[in-house]
Amino acid sequence: MERAFEASGGGLDYLGDWHSHPDNVAEMSDLDAATLLRIARKVSSPLMLILAGSGSEWSPKCWMGPWAR
Repeated sequence: MERAFEASGGGLDYLGDWHSHPDNVAEMSDLDAATLLRIARKVSSPLMLILAGSGSEWSPKCWMGPWAR
């Protein structure tokens, strides 16, 4: 992240949002989609990363906004 910030000349200050869905699947909920759309109003092409699983079995999935269902 530090290299990306430096390469942008200080213009990159936010990449996106991430959270987990324990014991669930890595799919966006309605709240996740609304959050990504809200972030996209302020940040160009934000990322939403969701990690789903439990124990040692986790799966990531990432979306780039703006995104609509």
